[in-house]
Amino acid sequence: MSRKYLQIKDVDINTEGWTVITQFVEKSHVQIGRYGKRVPYRKYVLTDSEGTIVSATVYGTAQIEFWDERIIQYKRYYVSGARVQPANPQYQIGDYPFTWTIQKGTLVEPYPEKLPPQLPCKIQLQEYSKLKESAETDILHNVMGIVVHVVPRKEGSSKSNTKDLVIVNAENRPIIFTLWNEFAKEEGQQLANTLPTGNIIVATRVRVTTFNLLSISTTPLGTIMINPPMAEAVALKQWYIDHKEEVNQQLKLKVYESAEFLLPPPNESDIISVCSALKNLHILKTAWVRGKAGLAYGQTSYWFTACHNCKKTLRAQIGWMVTCPHCNAEGPVEPRYGDNQM
Repeated sequence: MSRKYLQIKDVDINTEGWTVITQFVEKSHVQIGRYGKRVPYRKYVLTDSEGTIVSATVYGTAQIEFWDERIIQYKRYYVSGARVQPANPQYQIGDYPFTWTIQKGTLVEPYPEKLPPQLPCKIQLQEYSKLKESAETDILHNVMGIVVHVVPRKEGSSKSNTKDLVIVNAENRPIIFTLWNEFAKEEGQQLANTLPTGNIIVATRVRVTTFNLLSISTTPLGTIMINPPMAEAVALKQWYIDHKEEVNQQLKLKVYESAEFLLPPPNESDIISVCSALKNLHILKTAWVRGKAGLAYGQTSYWFTACHNCKKTLRAQIGWMVTCPHCNAEGPVEPRYGDNQM
C-alpha cells in the first residue's frame, strides 16, 4: 500500500495513515511541566515545503533521550503517526490550529539528501531600532544577529547563571543579549568558544529589558538557532565580512553600553505628556515624556545610594559591601547624583 504524503495543513485529528516531509526548525531546552506529575518535555518547531509550521512535543526522559539521538536540527524527516490534537490558542505558533506529540511508535525517518534546503518558513525578525518600543513589556520578538563579543563578567558579580553576548545586525547597532540558565550553559558556552567564526543566531521569543540601558534576554518560551539555513543569515554573514572594521570600531567604543547610542533623542511625534504617560504606563511600561522637573516638598537631596554595578537604588550606607538584590553583583554601595528614581 502506497503512503499518503500530505502537507502539514492537511493533517487534523481525523486524518489517518499520513506522512509529512518536515524540516526541524527549532529545538527547545528540556522543561518540566508545571502541573500534575511534572513530566519533563522538549518542544520542536517543524515546517514543510509550504512553510506551514507546527509545534511538536516529546514527553518523558526516556523518549527525550531516544529522539535526541535520532533528530538533528535543520534536517528533513518523514514524520508519520504523531498524535494530533487541537492547539491551545494561548500557545499556538502559527495559523495551523493543531499540535503534534512525537511518542513511542511515531515514525521519524531521515529524508535522503546530503544537505537540507534553506528553511521554507518565514521567521518574522524585529529591527533593533524598534526594540526600545516594547521595553519592559510582555511583547516577545525574534531577532537575528552575528555574535561579535562576549562581555567579561564584572568583578564581584555572582551571576553565574547568565552570559552576556554582544550581537549586531546590518543596522550596525550592537546590543547586549543576556542568556539565562541552560541557554548560558549550552548555547552561550558554544558561542563563546567559537567566537572567531562569526556565528549567526536567530533568537526566538526574546524579551526587551532596560537592564544595561537597553538589552534583550532569553525567555523559557524561546530558542536559539545557531547558523540556521536561511537566506537572511547568508546575507548577514556577507554584510559582516564587508563591514567588519566598522563593527570592530563600535565594539571598541562600547556603544552597547552607551545611553546616547541605545536611547537617542526621540522624534517629536514619540513624546507624550506626563498625563498621557500615567494613563498608559500599565500597558506601555516605558515612554518619552515632556515635563518640568522639580523637587517634592521637603525633598532636598540631590544624590542617592546605589549598586556599583547596575546603579539601581539601595537603601544602604556608602561603602557597605553588599549583594545587590537587583543584579546579584557583590560590591560597595556608592553615591549617585540625581533624583532617586532608579
